[in-house]
Amino acid sequence: MPGVLDTGICDPDELFLIYGVKRLQGFGPGQFWTATRRSKAFTAEEGTDGAITISKMPARLWDGQLTLAQSSSSNDVLYDLLKAAENVPGGVFHPFAMSHGSTKLVAAVAIIDGDPVIARSAGADVYVWSFILAGFDGKLRSLRSAVAS
Repeated sequence: MPGVLDTGICDPDELFLIYGVKRLQGFGPGQFWTATRRSKAFTAEEGTDGAITISKMPARLWDGQLTLAQSSSSNDVLYDLLKAAENVPGGVFHPFAMSHGSTKLVAAVAIIDGDPVIARSAGADVYVWSFILAGFDGKLRSLRSAVAS
């Protein structure tokens, strides 16, 4: 399918990844983006009163992982958005958009799914951020850096 980059190598400087109103930059070395479709059709959650709530998952719900270099200022942006939504029931969804060359994807909304995991990638310290994406079209599912950013 033309215009679809399922798995690819890209120049991070040519990738536009917008979360909220900020362009995220400073991607980690190697593979820095993956998205996988959630396989569960239903989810069960136990409330504080012990009641169980079963919910049907939306048809287009995906899990995304973004790896940023430890020195990236985008870590501060994401951390501030995460902490600002800390006491909001259900969290806060923000616009999420990504494009690279002729391939464009827009996930209507995304939410940060908890604190980042600190890890190492290609010998560098990185932060791995997890997102829940709603409305993701399945394009740009896996991206690897062609150059260190």
